[in-house]
Amino acid sequence: SGQTRYFRFDLSGATFGTPVQNANLVNQSNAAGFGSVLIAQGGQVGSTFVVFQVTAGAPGMGSSDVVKLILNDVKVDQIGAATISYSHHEFLVSAAGANNAVLFQSGPASLEPFRTP
Repeated sequence: SGQTRYFRFDLSGATFGTPVQNANLVNQSNAAGFGSVLIAQGGQVGSTFVVFQVTAGAPGMGSSDVVKLILNDVKVDQIGAATISYSHHEFLVSAAGANNAVLFQSGPASLEPFRTP
């Protein structure tokens, strides 16, 4: 517990339509695993990325925990071309720079399946 990590989400071909909030990042499988969640950078209307600073709670964060980003409003520039990617960092300087010093990094996933009619 008490360990701090950084989660970065990047949009491509889209921007945030409403401000991202601390509560938009949740640990689905271990709610107490997140002691605190703060937005460290980004997440404003019109931005394409957000970095969350997460401090572990008493049970700690597990390697199999499912982390979920709840997006309330995303403005897609071009249907079919919008993607989101995720990276997990040990230090803010790494997350802020979106460099390769990551603990984990996903490939881009399409936002298309999630749009509402």
